[in-house]
Amino acid sequence: MTAVSVPSRTLTSVADEMDLPFWEGAVQCKLLVQRCKDCNRYYWPVSICVQCSNRDLEWVEATGRGAVHTLTVIHRLFLLTWAANTPIM
Repeated sequence: MTAVSVPSRTLTSVADEMDLPFWEGAVQCKLLVQRCKDCNRYYWPVSICVQCSNRDLEWVEATGRGAVHTLTVIHRLFLLTWAANTPIM
């Protein structure tokens, strides 16, 4: 795996209480997703499992296996704190 340089920036401008663990993981070059403890379904932050209605969710690191179904390249900034790092992929 190639080393990744992570620019320092404040998370407060992009994170809220529900997705803060995702952004904290991103700073450490980790992709964190939520997993339902009952049915093992994975989500990007939800307050309840869509499959089984369980509220017992945990943040886990993604395995790195999977397929990319879409990709977005952002050229227009919505937050000035990201200006030095455009385009964002």
